[in-house]
Amino acid sequence: MDGQSGPREVRASWARALWGSGARRLIAGDAAVLILFTSLSAAAFLNSGRAGGPPSVIRVEVGGDLALTVDRLEKGRHVVRGPLGPSEIEVRRGEARILSSPCPLKLCIRAGWIGSPGEMVVCLPNEVVVRLPGAPGRGIDAVSR
Repeated sequence: MDGQSGPREVRASWARALWGSGARRLIAGDAAVLILFTSLSAAAFLNSGRAGGPPSVIRVEVGGDLALTVDRLEKGRHVVRGPLGPSEIEVRRGEARILSSPCPLKLCIRAGWIGSPGEMVVCLPNEVVVRLPGAPGRGIDAVSR
C-alpha cells in the first residue's frame, strides 16, 4: 500500500504547485482579457482569406505603360492601340475582358471575363494587359482539362 500512495502524493503536490492550493476562479479582468483575445483571434482568422475588397478601377497597360484607367462600375467599351493595332476592352458589371484584338491566336479573347483582385488578361503579341489591382484571393487559380 505504501508503494501506491507515493505516486498519488506526487501528482497531488504537482497539481498543487501548478494551480495553487485552492480552486482558481476567473476574476472579471481575466474574463475580459480572455474574451478580447478570443474575439481578436476569431476576427483575424475570418479575415485572413480576404484581399481587402474588390478594386475600384481596371488598369489597361500597353507596352508596360499605363494606357487607361477605367472605373469598374462604368459600363462601356474602350479602345487602346498596341504594336499590332487596336484592342477593344469591354467593362460590364464590375468585370472586364478583351473583346477584340489583332493578335493571330485570339487567346486573350478566349480568356473571358476577369472580376477578382489580382486577375489579368494578357495579349502578348499586342502587348496589352488588362488587370484588376490587388492581391489574389485563395481560390482556385486555374483549371485544366
